[in-house]
Amino acid sequence: MLKIENLTKRYGKFTALDQVSMELEDKSTTLLLGPNGAGKTTLIRCVMGLVYFQGKIAVDGQDVIHNNKAAKSMVGYVPQESSFYDNMEVLDQSYLIAELKGRSREEVKDRLGQVNLWDARNKRVGSLSSGMKQRLGIALALLGDPPLMIFDEPTSNIDLRGQLEFENLLTDLSSQGKTLLIATHLSGLDEHAQQAVVLDKGKMMAKGQPGELLKRINAIDTIYVRVSEDSMATAKEIAEGYSNEVMTRGGWLLIPVQVSAKASLAKAILNGCNVLDILIQPATIESQYLKLIGGGN
Repeated sequence: MLKIENLTKRYGKFTALDQVSMELEDKSTTLLLGPNGAGKTTLIRCVMGLVYFQGKIAVDGQDVIHNNKAAKSMVGYVPQESSFYDNMEVLDQSYLIAELKGRSREEVKDRLGQVNLWDARNKRVGSLSSGMKQRLGIALALLGDPPLMIFDEPTSNIDLRGQLEFENLLTDLSSQGKTLLIATHLSGLDEHAQQAVVLDKGKMMAKGQPGELLKRINAIDTIYVRVSEDSMATAKEIAEGYSNEVMTRGGWLLIPVQVSAKASLAKAILNGCNVLDILIQPATIESQYLKLIGGGN
């Protein structure tokens, strides 16, 4: 669906992107990871054909430079902060964008309904929460039913509820067969992706399945276990067979453990102790990418 070959973008003497190559398969989800200033937004601007670049970018075979209009028609873009008219009602704002895109008003109703905003259609845009504004941006990006959806830092400016709503929308879009590219420097989206690409200072540092990258950097999950008082000593002994950093806090055992060993550890504790509660905080590829950037194993 999206193929990027030897993408280089310079601003004078500054190289924002340096020989970046990646490919998004049809109906897949890819995370574009890296700290602020890594080149994520610049890459998106290149894909959208908004800036001149060296290299080649094609959307479903359409060259972004030579067939810009055709390529753009297949992309729905949701920026980090959408520029709306706060005094306009949601429906009027949507009709305006639909007219600019040459789409029907009937489609506006469908898209607002898809993101659960139809009931808010008469509200002023300025009165919407950050999460609702994001859903409005997604609805408008979906006008024309583009096969490729691009999100730039989608969870950085919304609260936890908005983040959960966004993850539900990702699941919905994926089930519709959309190809998704999500640029982020935050955690919590790796379980939705088949591929992760890590950028730093314009260079590609790593690429692969999120699980594979976690394995490469020796990622650690944390298991939280609360057991009965008479089982605490046994649970701690079992945990210390898997981890050198077992901690006790308020009746809970905190056990950092390698991803590959967590199932075995959990099973051993469940079989040998009176477990009252158990929680697992999984490692996420976003929160671990600094190890890749720093050259960790």
